[in-house]
Amino acid sequence: MPNFDNYAFGGAGRLPDSDSDADSDADNIYNNPEAMFKAMNLPVPLIKSADEVRREADSRRKNVLADFATLRAIVERHEETLQRRWLKKTRAQRIAVLLKAWPGMAAMHRPDFETLRQDAPGFRGKKLLQPRDAVMWPYINQDDLSKPRSLLLLINARGRHHPCLFAAADDEQMRIGVVSHKLSRVYLNEWTMILNGDPDSPTMDRDYGTLVSWDDNEDADNWTFTRAQLIPGDGLVVLEAQERLLRFLID
Repeated sequence: MPNFDNYAFGGAGRLPDSDSDADSDADNIYNNPEAMFKAMNLPVPLIKSADEVRREADSRRKNVLADFATLRAIVERHEETLQRRWLKKTRAQRIAVLLKAWPGMAAMHRPDFETLRQDAPGFRGKKLLQPRDAVMWPYINQDDLSKPRSLLLLINARGRHHPCLFAAADDEQMRIGVVSHKLSRVYLNEWTMILNGDPDSPTMDRDYGTLVSWDDNEDADNWTFTRAQLIPGDGLVVLEAQERLLRFLID
């Protein structure tokens, strides 16, 4: 039997070959994703084909890499000027700039935890304007980014280092949204998405966000189980997170 709970935390699985009736029944459920998730009492995810996932990943990958190149050029040429101007602003002025670039930005630190608090029985406070943003980009909030150096450090890190170096961390940042089922992901089994890697590799840009079939590469399933690489559902939301973050930093 596969570890079905793995998917709730970002995993996937493949059933071993077996002739037993019990494993045959499990195989039937496992090959029917909708029935499988209902049997586990989990929300049924959006199921996409490899071609559909590949098209979305390729589109987002191109945007991520293009915006990374733009941000890197800005940082290399103008970082000192940007830092000087930002540090001169008051907190109110910084917040105004942040909200212009990211309308509806959460006000508090760790807004992902705030979404859990709002689910508690009897909650009477103000609901977050963008709950999906809160669990997908918990580090994007007025409390943190209006501080003198937080945004500057974020710009420096993302502008000087390839997105592949942040893929695992970006995935982990969204754990609250995943385990609470507030962040939906597509389901594509027996494929792995390449996001972690060596930024100095001449093929990194080409490989970033590509899909590898478990049937075509005997190591691909192990990459998923060991978290060396990501399942496609996790990979797509990482690319989406990086795409919007880099656009925000450029704006």
